[in-house]
Amino acid sequence: MDFFTYLPVWPLPAYDPGVPLGWASTSVPLLLIEGTLDPNDPPYVIPDASAAFAAAHQQVVIVPNAVHVVLEHSAITPSSAGRPCGLQVIGTFLANPTGAPDTRCIAEVPPLDFRGDSSTANNIFGTSDYYE
Repeated sequence: MDFFTYLPVWPLPAYDPGVPLGWASTSVPLLLIEGTLDPNDPPYVIPDASAAFAAAHQQVVIVPNAVHVVLEHSAITPSSAGRPCGLQVIGTFLANPTGAPDTRCIAEVPPLDFRGDSSTANNIFGTSDYYE
């Protein structure tokens, strides 16, 4: 089952017409960084966020294969100087909020690898391969 199966039965607070819906309006420099594997803020919200935060010096950056805490839990790539890619992007934004953040590391994020390594497979399963 997926999220949309449970959505109709998920308990939600009553709608309050006095509370505005949607994204906050701001013109300050803003970096919204999203991981494609984020279960808390799924990537399908990004088109709305991109539209809402389209002012000068506002960026929406999507990091492949990263989860909710992108600054800590994203791939370490050659151009991210030994740091997680998300941290590299955030660091360059904070250093210059009115400039474009350095997103070179995003192109270097490796694809997901479900093969694992033989050492771990041996320790857990006593085999050289997870799928033996």
